[in-house]
Amino acid sequence: MVNLIIDNKKIQIAAGTPLIEAARENGIDIPSLCYKKGLPHYSSCMVCMVKDNRTNKYIPSCSAAVEDGMDITASGDDIEALRREAIELLLAEHRAECEAPCKLVCPLGLDIPQMNRLIADNDMRSASELIYDSLVMPEITCSICPGYCEKACRRKMTDSNISIKALIKYVSLTYAPDKPAGKKQTKKIAVYGKNTEAGMITRVLENKGYTVDPSGNIENIRPEFDASVITEPGLNISEKINASDKYLFREGDIAGMNGMYVFYTSEDGDDKEKQDVRKLGRAKRKALAIAAFLETGEIITDNKRFNSTLGKIDETEKKEWLKECREGLQRWDNPDNRTKAAEEASNCLHCDCRAKDDCRLRELAEETGAANPRLKLVSHPVEKKINKSNKLVFENAKCIKCGLCIRISADLTSDTSLCFKGRGSMTIVSEPLTVTFDEILKNGIDDVVNICPTGALKKMEQ
Repeated sequence: MVNLIIDNKKIQIAAGTPLIEAARENGIDIPSLCYKKGLPHYSSCMVCMVKDNRTNKYIPSCSAAVEDGMDITASGDDIEALRREAIELLLAEHRAECEAPCKLVCPLGLDIPQMNRLIADNDMRSASELIYDSLVMPEITCSICPGYCEKACRRKMTDSNISIKALIKYVSLTYAPDKPAGKKQTKKIAVYGKNTEAGMITRVLENKGYTVDPSGNIENIRPEFDASVITEPGLNISEKINASDKYLFREGDIAGMNGMYVFYTSEDGDDKEKQDVRKLGRAKRKALAIAAFLETGEIITDNKRFNSTLGKIDETEKKEWLKECREGLQRWDNPDNRTKAAEEASNCLHCDCRAKDDCRLRELAEETGAANPRLKLVSHPVEKKINKSNKLVFENAKCIKCGLCIRISADLTSDTSLCFKGRGSMTIVSEPLTVTFDEILKNGIDDVVNICPTGALKKMEQ
Protein backbone atom coordinates (compact mmCIF):
# COMPACT_ATOMS: atom_id res chain seq x y z
CA MET A 1 0.00 0.00 0.00
CA VAL A 2 1.11 3.58 -0.67
CA ASN A 3 -0.08 6.89 0.76
CA LEU A 4 -0.72 9.92 -1.40
CA ILE A 5 -2.81 13.08 -1.61
CA ILE A 6 -5.22 13.94 -4.44
CA ASP A 7 -6.99 17.31 -4.22
CA ASN A 8 -6.03 17.58 -0.53
CA LYS A 9 -7.62 14.20 0.21
CA LYS A 10 -5.42 11.60 1.92
CA ILE A 11 -5.61 8.26 0.15
CA GLN A 12 -4.15 4.82 0.85
CA ILE A 13 -4.22 2.38 -2.05
CA ALA A 14 -2.35 -0.58 -3.53
CA ALA A 15 0.98 0.20 -5.19
CA GLY A 16 0.83 0.12 -8.99
CA THR A 17 -2.77 1.36 -9.20
CA PRO A 18 -3.25 3.80 -12.08
CA LEU A 19 -3.55 7.32 -10.71
CA ILE A 20 -6.87 7.83 -12.52
CA GLU A 21 -8.33 4.78 -10.73
CA ALA A 22 -7.03 5.91 -7.35
CA ALA A 23 -8.88 9.19 -7.83
CA ARG A 24 -12.10 7.65 -9.11
CA GLU A 25 -12.24 5.05 -6.33
CA ASN A 26 -12.13 7.92 -3.84
CA GLY A 27 -14.86 10.03 -5.38
CA ILE A 28 -12.63 12.32 -7.46
CA ASP A 29 -13.70 12.29 -11.08
CA ILE A 30 -10.99 12.53 -13.73
CA PRO A 31 -12.37 12.44 -17.29
CA SER A 32 -10.77 10.49 -20.10
CA LEU A 33 -11.44 9.37 -23.66
CA CYS A 34 -8.69 6.81 -24.26
CA TYR A 35 -8.71 4.95 -20.92
CA LYS A 36 -10.66 1.82 -19.99
CA LYS A 37 -10.09 -0.03 -16.74
CA GLY A 38 -8.54 -3.42 -17.40
CA LEU A 39 -7.05 -2.52 -20.77
CA PRO A 40 -3.41 -1.52 -21.35
CA HIS A 41 -3.08 2.26 -21.18
CA TYR A 42 -2.39 4.26 -24.30
CA SER A 43 -2.07 7.97 -23.48
CA SER A 44 -3.43 9.72 -26.53
CA CYS A 45 -6.29 12.07 -25.64
CA MET A 46 -4.54 13.93 -22.76
CA VAL A 47 -7.91 14.78 -21.24
CA CYS A 48 -6.95 13.12 -17.93
CA MET A 49 -4.08 15.51 -17.18
CA VAL A 50 -3.33 16.26 -13.52
CA LYS A 51 -0.57 18.21 -11.77
CA ASP A 52 2.17 16.52 -9.75
CA ASN A 53 2.91 19.16 -7.12
CA ARG A 54 6.25 17.55 -6.20
CA THR A 55 7.70 18.20 -9.65
CA ASN A 56 5.32 20.99 -10.70
CA LYS A 57 4.65 19.05 -13.92
CA TYR A 58 1.45 17.95 -15.62
CA ILE A 59 1.09 14.21 -16.23
CA PRO A 60 -1.54 11.92 -17.81
CA SER A 61 -3.23 10.12 -14.92
CA CYS A 62 -4.16 7.09 -17.00
CA SER A 63 -0.56 6.00 -17.53
CA ALA A 64 0.95 7.22 -14.24
CA ALA A 65 0.96 4.73 -11.35
CA VAL A 66 0.51 5.89 -7.77
CA GLU A 67 3.66 6.50 -5.76
CA ASP A 68 4.16 6.92 -2.06
CA GLY A 69 4.17 10.60 -1.08
CA MET A 70 2.49 11.85 -4.26
CA ASP A 71 0.68 15.19 -3.99
CA ILE A 72 -1.69 15.56 -6.96
CA THR A 73 -4.00 18.35 -8.06
CA ALA A 74 -6.81 16.99 -10.23
CA SER A 75 -9.00 20.08 -10.47
CA GLY A 76 -8.78 23.86 -10.72
CA ASP A 77 -8.69 26.48 -13.45
CA ASP A 78 -5.32 25.48 -14.90
CA ILE A 79 -6.31 21.80 -15.09
CA GLU A 80 -9.65 22.66 -16.67
CA ALA A 81 -7.89 24.86 -19.24
CA LEU A 82 -5.56 22.00 -20.20
CA ARG A 83 -8.45 19.58 -20.60
CA ARG A 84 -10.44 22.09 -22.65
CA GLU A 85 -7.43 22.63 -24.93
CA ALA A 86 -7.03 18.85 -25.36
CA ILE A 87 -10.71 18.53 -26.33
CA GLU A 88 -10.45 21.40 -28.83
CA LEU A 89 -7.39 19.81 -30.44
CA LEU A 90 -9.34 16.58 -30.90
CA LEU A 91 -12.32 18.50 -32.29
CA ALA A 92 -10.08 20.21 -34.85
CA GLU A 93 -9.60 16.82 -36.53
CA HIS A 94 -13.11 15.54 -35.82
CA ARG A 95 -14.95 15.91 -39.13
CA ALA A 96 -18.43 15.22 -37.88
CA GLU A 97 -21.70 16.89 -37.09
CA CYS A 98 -23.57 15.91 -33.96
CA GLU A 99 -26.97 16.98 -35.30
CA ALA A 100 -28.23 17.13 -38.86
CA PRO A 101 -28.94 20.62 -40.23
CA CYS A 102 -32.61 19.73 -40.81
CA LYS A 103 -33.13 19.03 -37.10
CA LEU A 104 -31.22 22.13 -35.98
CA VAL A 105 -33.45 24.46 -38.00
CA CYS A 106 -36.74 22.81 -37.00
CA PRO A 107 -38.45 25.25 -34.60
CA LEU A 108 -39.84 22.32 -32.61
CA GLY A 109 -36.74 20.11 -32.75
CA LEU A 110 -38.04 17.10 -34.70
CA ASP A 111 -35.29 14.51 -35.15
CA ILE A 112 -35.84 14.21 -38.89
CA PRO A 113 -33.04 11.70 -39.67
CA GLN A 114 -34.43 9.36 -36.98
CA MET A 115 -37.93 9.81 -38.41
CA ASN A 116 -36.59 8.89 -41.84
CA ARG A 117 -34.88 5.78 -40.45
CA LEU A 118 -38.14 4.61 -38.89
CA ILE A 119 -40.12 5.25 -42.07
CA ALA A 120 -37.48 3.52 -44.20
CA ASP A 121 -37.79 0.49 -41.88
CA ASN A 122 -41.60 0.59 -42.35
CA ASP A 123 -42.05 1.35 -38.64
CA MET A 124 -44.72 3.95 -39.35
CA ARG A 125 -46.26 3.83 -35.88
CA SER A 126 -42.99 4.72 -34.15
CA ALA A 127 -42.33 7.44 -36.73
CA SER A 128 -45.78 8.90 -36.07
CA GLU A 129 -45.22 8.84 -32.30
CA LEU A 130 -41.92 10.66 -32.79
CA ILE A 131 -43.63 13.28 -34.97
CA TYR A 132 -46.43 13.93 -32.46
CA ASP A 133 -44.02 13.99 -29.52
CA SER A 134 -41.90 16.68 -31.20
CA LEU A 135 -44.39 18.70 -33.25
CA VAL A 136 -47.24 18.15 -30.75
CA MET A 137 -49.80 19.46 -33.26
CA PRO A 138 -48.28 18.43 -36.63
CA GLU A 139 -51.50 19.24 -38.45
CA ILE A 140 -50.86 22.89 -37.50
CA THR A 141 -47.15 23.28 -36.86
CA CYS A 142 -45.94 21.67 -40.07
CA SER A 143 -48.61 23.26 -42.26
CA ILE A 144 -47.67 26.83 -41.23
CA CYS A 145 -43.90 26.24 -41.41
CA PRO A 146 -42.09 27.58 -44.50
CA GLY A 147 -40.03 24.39 -44.63
CA TYR A 148 -36.76 25.27 -42.93
CA CYS A 149 -35.86 21.57 -42.86
CA GLU A 150 -36.14 21.11 -46.61
CA LYS A 151 -34.08 24.22 -47.26
CA ALA A 152 -31.32 22.85 -44.99
CA CYS A 153 -31.48 19.28 -46.35
CA ARG A 154 -28.06 18.19 -47.64
CA ARG A 155 -29.54 15.73 -50.11
CA LYS A 156 -30.23 18.61 -52.48
CA MET A 157 -26.46 19.02 -52.92
CA THR A 158 -26.68 15.79 -54.91
CA ASP A 159 -30.11 16.08 -56.56
CA SER A 160 -33.11 17.35 -54.56
CA ASN A 161 -34.07 17.60 -50.90
CA ILE A 162 -35.98 14.84 -49.14
CA SER A 163 -39.74 15.52 -49.20
CA ILE A 164 -39.77 15.96 -45.43
CA LYS A 165 -43.02 17.90 -45.07
CA ALA A 166 -44.88 15.45 -47.30
CA LEU A 167 -43.55 12.52 -45.27
CA ILE A 168 -44.66 14.17 -42.02
CA LYS A 169 -48.11 14.84 -43.44
CA TYR A 170 -48.61 11.30 -44.75
CA VAL A 171 -47.33 9.50 -41.64
CA SER A 172 -48.99 11.76 -39.05
CA LEU A 173 -52.40 11.62 -40.76
CA THR A 174 -52.35 7.94 -41.71
CA TYR A 175 -50.82 6.55 -38.52
CA ALA A 176 -51.95 9.03 -35.87
CA PRO A 177 -51.19 7.49 -32.46
CA ASP A 178 -53.75 7.11 -29.73
CA LYS A 179 -53.94 9.91 -27.19
CA PRO A 180 -50.78 9.60 -25.04
CA ALA A 181 -51.53 7.79 -21.82
CA GLY A 182 -48.63 9.40 -19.97
CA LYS A 183 -48.16 9.34 -16.23
CA LYS A 184 -51.30 10.75 -14.67
CA GLN A 185 -50.39 13.86 -12.68
CA THR A 186 -52.32 15.01 -9.63
CA LYS A 187 -51.88 18.74 -10.26
CA LYS A 188 -54.52 20.68 -12.23
CA ILE A 189 -53.60 23.61 -14.45
CA ALA A 190 -55.67 26.47 -15.88
CA VAL A 191 -54.44 28.10 -19.10
CA TYR A 192 -55.58 31.68 -19.74
CA GLY A 193 -55.45 33.12 -23.23
CA LYS A 194 -57.06 32.44 -26.59
CA ASN A 195 -54.03 32.47 -28.88
CA THR A 196 -52.33 29.60 -30.71
CA GLU A 197 -49.59 29.44 -28.10
CA ALA A 198 -52.22 28.69 -25.46
CA GLY A 199 -53.31 25.70 -27.55
CA MET A 200 -49.75 24.44 -27.79
CA ILE A 201 -49.15 24.80 -24.03
CA THR A 202 -52.45 23.06 -23.28
CA ARG A 203 -51.63 20.12 -25.57
CA VAL A 204 -48.09 19.68 -24.18
CA LEU A 205 -49.29 19.71 -20.57
CA GLU A 206 -52.09 17.26 -21.38
CA ASN A 207 -49.56 14.96 -23.04
CA LYS A 208 -47.57 15.12 -19.79
CA GLY A 209 -50.59 13.80 -17.92
CA TYR A 210 -51.91 17.01 -16.37
CA THR A 211 -55.58 17.95 -16.13
CA VAL A 212 -55.78 21.22 -18.07
CA ASP A 213 -58.63 23.71 -18.26
CA PRO A 214 -58.15 26.11 -21.20
CA SER A 215 -60.74 28.51 -19.72
CA GLY A 216 -59.34 31.65 -21.29
CA ASN A 217 -61.26 33.90 -18.89
CA ILE A 218 -58.84 35.88 -16.74
CA GLU A 219 -61.68 37.30 -14.65
CA ASN A 220 -62.45 33.94 -13.12
CA ILE A 221 -59.28 32.71 -11.42
CA ARG A 222 -59.85 29.12 -10.39
CA PRO A 223 -58.64 28.78 -6.77
CA GLU A 224 -58.99 24.99 -6.85
CA PHE A 225 -56.23 24.75 -9.49
CA ASP A 226 -52.59 24.21 -8.58
CA ALA A 227 -51.22 26.48 -11.31
CA SER A 228 -52.31 29.14 -13.77
CA VAL A 229 -50.61 29.89 -17.07
CA ILE A 230 -51.03 33.38 -18.57
CA THR A 231 -50.22 33.26 -22.30
CA GLU A 232 -51.11 36.73 -23.58
CA PRO A 233 -49.59 40.17 -22.91
CA GLY A 234 -52.11 42.38 -21.15
CA LEU A 235 -53.69 39.54 -19.20
CA ASN A 236 -52.63 40.50 -15.70
CA ILE A 237 -53.76 39.09 -12.39
CA SER A 238 -51.31 41.09 -10.30
CA GLU A 239 -54.17 43.08 -8.79
CA LYS A 240 -55.55 39.80 -7.47
CA ILE A 241 -52.29 39.00 -5.69
CA ASN A 242 -51.24 40.36 -2.33
CA ALA A 243 -48.21 42.64 -2.45
CA SER A 244 -46.18 40.11 -0.50
CA ASP A 245 -46.98 37.31 -2.94
CA LYS A 246 -44.59 36.42 -5.75
CA TYR A 247 -45.22 34.58 -8.95
CA LEU A 248 -43.29 33.18 -11.87
CA PHE A 249 -42.42 35.96 -14.33
CA ARG A 250 -41.20 34.85 -17.78
CA GLU A 251 -39.70 31.64 -16.39
CA GLY A 252 -37.84 33.71 -13.79
CA ASP A 253 -38.82 34.12 -10.13
CA ILE A 254 -40.55 31.29 -8.34
CA ALA A 255 -43.41 31.68 -5.86
CA GLY A 256 -47.18 31.39 -5.69
CA MET A 257 -50.54 33.00 -5.05
CA ASN A 258 -52.28 31.41 -2.08
CA GLY A 259 -50.57 28.15 -2.89
CA MET A 260 -51.14 28.47 -6.67
CA TYR A 261 -48.21 28.87 -9.04
CA VAL A 262 -48.70 31.52 -11.69
CA PHE A 263 -46.69 31.36 -14.92
CA TYR A 264 -46.45 34.30 -17.32
CA THR A 265 -45.28 32.92 -20.66
CA SER A 266 -45.65 36.00 -22.88
CA GLU A 267 -42.43 37.88 -23.55
CA ASP A 268 -41.48 41.27 -24.90
CA GLY A 269 -41.02 40.88 -28.62
CA ASP A 270 -43.27 37.84 -29.00
CA ASP A 271 -45.61 39.87 -31.17
CA LYS A 272 -42.71 40.93 -33.40
CA GLU A 273 -41.89 37.36 -34.44
CA LYS A 274 -43.26 36.99 -37.95
CA GLN A 275 -43.24 33.20 -38.15
CA ASP A 276 -46.04 31.64 -36.11
CA VAL A 277 -44.27 28.29 -36.09
CA ARG A 278 -41.38 29.83 -34.13
CA LYS A 279 -43.88 31.16 -31.58
CA LEU A 280 -45.23 27.64 -31.23
CA GLY A 281 -41.72 26.32 -30.75
CA ARG A 282 -41.18 28.77 -27.89
CA ALA A 283 -44.57 27.87 -26.40
CA LYS A 284 -43.65 24.19 -26.44
CA ARG A 285 -40.34 24.84 -24.65
CA LYS A 286 -42.11 26.95 -22.01
CA ALA A 287 -44.74 24.26 -21.44
CA LEU A 288 -41.99 21.67 -20.93
CA ALA A 289 -40.27 24.04 -18.47
CA ILE A 290 -43.55 24.47 -16.55
CA ALA A 291 -44.09 20.71 -16.40
CA ALA A 292 -40.51 20.18 -15.22
CA PHE A 293 -40.94 22.85 -12.52
CA LEU A 294 -44.16 21.31 -11.23
CA GLU A 295 -42.44 17.92 -11.02
CA THR A 296 -39.08 18.99 -9.59
CA GLY A 297 -39.52 22.50 -8.14
CA GLU A 298 -36.67 23.72 -10.34
CA ILE A 299 -36.55 25.88 -13.44
CA ILE A 300 -34.78 23.80 -16.07
CA THR A 301 -33.41 25.98 -18.85
CA ASP A 302 -33.40 24.77 -22.42
CA ASN A 303 -29.65 24.96 -23.00
CA LYS A 304 -28.42 24.23 -26.49
CA ARG A 305 -26.12 21.24 -26.72
CA PHE A 306 -22.61 21.38 -28.15
CA ASN A 307 -22.65 20.73 -31.87
CA SER A 308 -19.63 19.83 -33.94
CA THR A 309 -19.81 21.15 -37.49
CA LEU A 310 -18.09 20.25 -40.74
CA GLY A 311 -17.42 23.52 -42.48
CA LYS A 312 -16.80 23.31 -46.21
CA ILE A 313 -17.87 20.05 -47.84
CA ASP A 314 -16.13 18.84 -50.97
CA GLU A 315 -17.40 16.55 -53.72
CA THR A 316 -15.61 13.49 -52.31
CA GLU A 317 -17.40 13.82 -48.98
CA LYS A 318 -20.79 14.22 -50.67
CA LYS A 319 -20.27 10.92 -52.48
CA GLU A 320 -19.37 9.15 -49.23
CA TRP A 321 -22.71 10.15 -47.69
CA LEU A 322 -24.52 8.43 -50.55
CA LYS A 323 -23.05 5.05 -49.59
CA GLU A 324 -25.85 4.32 -47.12
CA CYS A 325 -28.54 5.00 -49.73
CA ARG A 326 -29.42 2.03 -51.90
CA GLU A 327 -28.83 2.63 -55.57
CA GLY A 328 -31.79 2.98 -57.91
CA LEU A 329 -34.29 4.24 -55.33
CA GLN A 330 -37.05 6.34 -56.81
CA ARG A 331 -37.77 9.85 -55.51
CA TRP A 332 -41.26 10.98 -54.54
CA ASP A 333 -42.43 14.58 -54.12
CA ASN A 334 -45.74 13.41 -52.68
CA PRO A 335 -45.32 10.00 -51.01
CA ASP A 336 -48.96 9.05 -50.48
CA ASN A 337 -48.60 5.40 -49.55
CA ARG A 338 -46.43 3.20 -47.36
CA THR A 339 -44.12 2.02 -50.14
CA LYS A 340 -43.45 5.48 -51.56
CA ALA A 341 -42.87 6.92 -48.08
CA ALA A 342 -40.35 4.21 -47.19
CA GLU A 343 -38.54 4.67 -50.49
CA GLU A 344 -38.32 8.46 -50.21
CA ALA A 345 -37.13 8.25 -46.57
CA SER A 346 -34.46 5.74 -47.61
CA ASN A 347 -32.86 8.47 -49.74
CA CYS A 348 -31.94 10.43 -46.58
CA LEU A 349 -28.17 10.89 -46.23
CA HIS A 350 -28.34 10.60 -42.41
CA CYS A 351 -25.75 13.31 -41.98
CA ASP A 352 -26.41 13.36 -38.25
CA CYS A 353 -24.18 11.26 -36.00
CA ARG A 354 -25.42 7.91 -34.77
CA ALA A 355 -23.69 8.57 -31.45
CA LYS A 356 -25.19 12.01 -30.85
CA ASP A 357 -26.89 10.82 -27.66
CA ASP A 358 -23.99 8.79 -26.26
CA CYS A 359 -20.82 10.48 -27.52
CA ARG A 360 -18.27 10.96 -24.75
CA LEU A 361 -16.39 13.55 -26.80
CA ARG A 362 -19.54 15.65 -27.08
CA GLU A 363 -20.25 15.31 -23.36
CA LEU A 364 -16.75 16.46 -22.42
CA ALA A 365 -16.93 19.36 -24.87
CA GLU A 366 -20.02 20.52 -22.99
CA GLU A 367 -18.54 19.91 -19.54
CA THR A 368 -15.30 21.76 -20.28
CA GLY A 369 -16.88 24.56 -22.30
CA ALA A 370 -14.78 23.69 -25.35
CA ALA A 371 -15.33 25.75 -28.48
CA ASN A 372 -16.04 24.12 -31.79
CA PRO A 373 -13.11 24.99 -34.11
CA ARG A 374 -14.24 27.08 -37.07
CA LEU A 375 -11.87 25.25 -39.39
CA LYS A 376 -11.54 21.48 -39.46
CA LEU A 377 -8.28 19.82 -40.43
CA VAL A 378 -8.65 17.15 -43.09
CA SER A 379 -6.07 14.77 -41.65
CA HIS A 380 -8.13 11.58 -41.91
CA PRO A 381 -9.67 9.83 -44.91
CA VAL A 382 -13.29 10.94 -45.32
CA GLU A 383 -14.18 7.49 -46.61
CA LYS A 384 -17.18 5.75 -45.04
CA LYS A 385 -16.49 2.01 -44.76
CA ILE A 386 -19.43 -0.40 -44.49
CA ASN A 387 -18.95 -4.06 -43.59
CA LYS A 388 -21.72 -5.86 -45.45
CA SER A 389 -21.53 -9.00 -43.28
CA ASN A 390 -21.87 -7.45 -39.81
CA LYS A 391 -23.32 -4.01 -40.76
CA LEU A 392 -20.41 -2.19 -39.11
CA VAL A 393 -19.94 1.40 -40.26
CA PHE A 394 -16.53 3.01 -39.75
CA GLU A 395 -16.01 6.71 -40.40
CA ASN A 396 -12.34 7.49 -39.96
CA ALA A 397 -12.96 11.23 -40.09
CA LYS A 398 -14.72 10.92 -36.71
CA CYS A 399 -11.97 8.78 -35.14
CA ILE A 400 -9.81 10.34 -32.39
CA LYS A 401 -7.27 7.49 -32.54
CA CYS A 402 -7.76 6.49 -28.91
CA GLY A 403 -7.02 2.86 -29.80
CA LEU A 404 -9.71 1.42 -27.50
CA CYS A 405 -11.29 -0.59 -30.32
CA ILE A 406 -7.93 -2.12 -31.16
CA ARG A 407 -7.05 -3.02 -27.56
CA ILE A 408 -10.42 -4.53 -26.64
CA SER A 409 -10.77 -6.55 -29.85
CA ALA A 410 -7.43 -8.21 -29.17
CA ASP A 411 -8.96 -9.72 -26.02
CA LEU A 412 -12.41 -10.51 -27.39
CA THR A 413 -11.81 -12.27 -30.66
CA SER A 414 -9.22 -14.12 -32.67
CA ASP A 415 -10.72 -12.68 -35.84
CA THR A 416 -8.86 -10.08 -37.83
CA SER A 417 -9.53 -6.71 -36.21
CA LEU A 418 -8.71 -3.05 -36.61
CA CYS A 419 -5.17 -1.82 -36.18
CA PHE A 420 -3.03 1.29 -36.40
CA LYS A 421 -1.65 2.02 -39.85
CA GLY A 422 0.87 4.68 -40.85
CA ARG A 423 3.41 6.61 -38.82
CA GLY A 424 3.47 9.82 -36.82
CA SER A 425 0.76 12.33 -37.66
CA MET A 426 -0.30 10.11 -40.57
CA THR A 427 -1.32 7.26 -38.24
CA ILE A 428 -4.92 6.13 -38.65
CA VAL A 429 -7.10 3.29 -37.42
CA SER A 430 -7.79 0.87 -40.26
CA GLU A 431 -8.18 -2.74 -41.25
CA PRO A 432 -4.83 -4.50 -41.84
CA LEU A 433 -3.26 -4.09 -45.27
CA THR A 434 -3.75 -7.75 -46.15
CA VAL A 435 -7.55 -7.89 -45.70
CA THR A 436 -10.65 -5.98 -46.74
CA PHE A 437 -13.02 -4.21 -44.35
CA ASP A 438 -15.62 -6.93 -44.95
CA GLU A 439 -13.29 -9.50 -43.38
CA ILE A 440 -12.81 -7.93 -39.93
CA LEU A 441 -14.60 -8.30 -36.59
CA LYS A 442 -16.82 -11.26 -37.30
CA ASN A 443 -17.25 -11.74 -33.54
CA GLY A 444 -17.33 -9.42 -30.54
CA ILE A 445 -18.56 -6.50 -32.62
CA ASP A 446 -20.95 -5.08 -30.01
CA ASP A 447 -18.23 -4.65 -27.39
CA VAL A 448 -15.97 -2.98 -29.93
CA VAL A 449 -18.74 -0.61 -31.02
CA ASN A 450 -19.78 0.22 -27.45
CA ILE A 451 -16.28 1.16 -26.32
CA CYS A 452 -15.85 3.79 -29.06
CA PRO A 453 -16.05 7.26 -27.40
CA THR A 454 -17.32 8.90 -30.61
CA GLY A 455 -19.53 7.88 -33.53
CA ALA A 456 -16.64 6.54 -35.58
CA LEU A 457 -17.72 2.92 -35.09
CA LYS A 458 -21.44 2.12 -35.19
CA LYS A 459 -23.76 -0.57 -36.52
CA MET A 460 -25.82 0.50 -39.52
CA GLU A 461 -29.19 -0.27 -37.93
CA GLN A 462 -28.52 2.14 -35.05
